[in-house]
Amino acid sequence: MIGMDLIATLGFGVATLARAITQPRRFRSRETLDQIWVMGVMGTPTALFCLAFLTAVMIFELSFHMALIVQQDAMVPSFTTMLLIRELGPVVTAMLLASRVGAAISAEIATLKFTGQIDALIVCGVDL
Repeated sequence: MIGMDLIATLGFGVATLARAITQPRRFRSRETLDQIWVMGVMGTPTALFCLAFLTAVMIFELSFHMALIVQQDAMVPSFTTMLLIRELGPVVTAMLLASRVGAAISAEIATLKFTGQIDALIVCGVDL
């Protein structure tokens, strides 16, 4: 059985999407694009940095084990490229960006709550 919280959240999301479509002036497209830029695009160097270290570790491990088992490690670069591009690259990148975006959003909401800005917006009648 689907929980009522999930149904309420989905209903809220559909209502918000419908409001953005029917009333495009109220939709803050510039702020949305700014958040996509800051959280998505600016997180790419962090993901690439972590993927570079993951690639180095994979090359060392594959080379070591190929030298032990097959006594030839000439295929390590192609195996590493296949494994990284097909399997690990998208998964690791998605996990890193999801954790970075989640941390950024929760920090921003905590700052707004701590400084009382959320209460002020509620008092002013702004749709959050």
